Amino acid sequence: MSPKTRRSSKPLSHIESEAKIGVKTRYHLKRLSRDNIRDMGRQISKVSHNNPLVVFSAIPNQIESYDNLILMMVDSFKFVTVLGLDVLGYCLVISLGGGSKSFQDEGRSKLKEDGINSAQWLSSLETFTGAFYRKFPDVEIRGLLSYIAGRLANGHVLELGVLQSLLKTAGGYGFAAPELFASLSREQLEGKCGSILLNRETSDFGVVEKVNLKSFCRLHSILLDDETRYGVIFLVLLSQARISAMYHIKTSSSSVGKIKLIGNL
Repeated sequence: MSPKTRRSSKPLSHIESEAKIGVKTRYHLKRLSRDNIRDMGRQISKVSHNNPLVVFSAIPNQIESYDNLILMMVDSFKFVTVLGLDVLGYCLVISLGGGSKSFQDEGRSKLKEDGINSAQWLSSLETFTGAFYRKFPDVEIRGLLSYIAGRLANGHVLELGVLQSLLKTAGGYGFAAPELFASLSREQLEGKCGSILLNRETSDFGVVEKVNLKSFCRLHSILLDDETRYGVIFLVLLSQARISAMYHIKTSSSSVGKIKLIGNL
């Protein structure tokens, strides 16, 4: 064994520890339900304290397969340390495709067989992303925004659903859900520009969805930050994607499907 290989290999004790943690993680995730969120959350927090990367690498895989666990999974993280939550944010970017060396790398397919709708695993991660950053707004989000911006800059629009989920769920920006406004009248649209009371009286029938003010302020400050300027960057990239979809795409079946996909997002 060469010195280079010897330095890069893990000690056997580390491999054994990671294997045991992986088994415990899968055990707790399989038993997570609405009735034991608190208990399983404590167990997941205890297991992840030793090696959070092993634990939270399994979380996105579980969510991709069982989207009905998303809200329960997010609630179970209330006992996880700040470091563990940041590691989960990193694992989320990796699951979306951020682990590749280039933003051009597609990795696994992000479309269904019809070529129009997003794959089920991607839709589940979109929902989880919005719910996660709404519940834990202090988790670092700039890496995820940088990944989405990089993908848009290279002409890939499939991650727009993640951005939409962040704006709608974590940021409380209602305009990010155009399907909610498609059937509204002009008076109702004008009412959406007003206060909560005006929203309630015009279009929400007395029901107003609560907005997490902390996550709203956090996302708002990052988008308008003078150094990163993510808000300006996304506006420019979205304008470029719109122009590309309208004028620069060839008239083929796959291209038409891409236009429909952008319209759905």
